[in-house]
Amino acid sequence: MRQTVDERDGQHQLTAEIDRRSRQQAALGELGQAALSGVDVSLLVGQTCALVEWALEVSYVTVVECDGVGLHLRFGLGSNQTFSSCNDTEDEHRPLMLYTLALNQPVVYDNLAADPRVRGEHLLHVHGVESGACLPIPGRERAWGCITVYAETRRGFADDEIGFLRSVADLTGAVIVNAWNEEARRQAEQDRTRTEDRFRALVENASEGIALVDRRGEFLYASPSTQRVLGYEDRSL
Repeated sequence: MRQTVDERDGQHQLTAEIDRRSRQQAALGELGQAALSGVDVSLLVGQTCALVEWALEVSYVTVVECDGVGLHLRFGLGSNQTFSSCNDTEDEHRPLMLYTLALNQPVVYDNLAADPRVRGEHLLHVHGVESGACLPIPGRERAWGCITVYAETRRGFADDEIGFLRSVADLTGAVIVNAWNEEARRQAEQDRTRTEDRFRALVENASEGIALVDRRGEFLYASPSTQRVLGYEDRSL
């Protein structure tokens, strides 16, 4: 029984969708394993760009951080080599990202030349970008930054592709926040240790006798000067 053109087209579309979703699942799985392994944030950001480029078959991917003062390119990767001579946080690139961060929602465009939301002349004429998407990467009180994908052809982004990018952004943001929290914990521990060391040095070198006593009057600690002041060794108290 011969297939009709519509049936063949339907099979091709189904095969393409299955392949697309398989790449997305593989990319998320690899990114999840990297996150669980405790990989350095800078390495994770680079791996994120590589996996997104492969999974979505786009021409360039960037991750940009917004520190509240400005935008800073953390990684960019792809086959579109025109981006290598142009920092992705330059004025011509900023409108799309700032618009995304202001909305705190994905911004998707399938025809950059006709999209009134962002100034796209530079992306279109210098980089040949026709379509793309930009999504915020969650932080603590506000978005940490954004991930942007660029395509040199007019193409739409299916719901599953935007869902994939959301998952990537959420996972990347969670790793970054966890790294922040871990660094804050280490800094607090270092500060506590330095404070304890300073206090111990002051107590042990004080000329007066210093002691800590519990509610029952039992000594918990006595400084080395206690013997000289009271005539008892601290271990006898």
